[in-house]
Amino acid sequence: MKRHEKIDAGKLFFSFSYEFLNRHMPNQGFSAHTVQSYTLALKQFRRYLLRGKGRSCMDFKFIECTRETAYGFMGWLRDSEGNGAGTVNLRLAALKSYVTYAAERDISLFCVKAEMDTVHPVKTSEKERQVIGTETMEAFVLSMPNDRRGYRDRMLILLMFETACRVSEVVGIKKDDLALDGKNPYVLIRGKGKKERLVPLSQNMAEGLVTYLSLFHGEMDSCCAHLFYSRYKGICSGLTTRAVELLLEKHARTARDKGIPLPEKVHPHMLRRSQVTTLYQNGMHLELVSSLLGHSQIQTSRIYAKPSLQMMTEAMTKNSLSRFASEPLEREENEDVLAKYFGL
Repeated sequence: MKRHEKIDAGKLFFSFSYEFLNRHMPNQGFSAHTVQSYTLALKQFRRYLLRGKGRSCMDFKFIECTRETAYGFMGWLRDSEGNGAGTVNLRLAALKSYVTYAAERDISLFCVKAEMDTVHPVKTSEKERQVIGTETMEAFVLSMPNDRRGYRDRMLILLMFETACRVSEVVGIKKDDLALDGKNPYVLIRGKGKKERLVPLSQNMAEGLVTYLSLFHGEMDSCCAHLFYSRYKGICSGLTTRAVELLLEKHARTARDKGIPLPEKVHPHMLRRSQVTTLYQNGMHLELVSSLLGHSQIQTSRIYAKPSLQMMTEAMTKNSLSRFASEPLEREENEDVLAKYFGL
């Protein structure tokens, strides 16, 4: 039986898109950011079909979603839209996820899913991920204005750094999520998939938050549930992720002007990566790193488990061939030893 005979020839490709984006993904616990990213991917695929192939979403069928179509879409993203390899791969992943959902709804579409599964992502070159050292981070926060707004921004950035939270998580923190009394202060974090986790706070951080609460959550602001908020025309509302990104960029520019060696582009995820990389290099087990980050799979945390030069030096020193170095052999004997060392 030919491929087109197996599939419902009249099934429009986008016939499941609304249900996928507006019901399935939210019900499965996907964040609003992920839903937005998948929506953009399907919108770009629709634009590619219209501009690149002259096809309307009203007549493009699942039967036409082939490997060639997928690779054509990826090339269009790269060449016409100027997207990098990472973005192209994200769009491909979203497209595959949608086709998988459609195949689960209509078994006749499994052959489309099978063909899409053979489409490979673009190879990406591994880049050195920048991190901010503890001393640089301390100089950075101390460079912020010593006024009320500056104190709010300082506490927000410090909390995001110390807890290694995602920016979406830190703006979602409510004042009642803090437990600052006792020997083990902590904050309740609501992560992806509505999963909650408790993250410990240092005593310095707890004391700073006590001061922050007295300044920003007194009687006047008692109605504002969000820990970090802004006030506009008397209306109090929680900060958005974009607002946090902008204030972080603003303070980073000022700090660089003062000679603090920050990377050219400072973003919230860099704070998360910097903290967990430092913790791992200081001896925190990967299982604890994974728990701190809110990852359900420890494998996801391995990208942060980057050994420091000191860690590698110490490990290699413990395993160094000191006798080999101190007792040189004759040239031929030395050659034989090296050959065995390399398994030859």
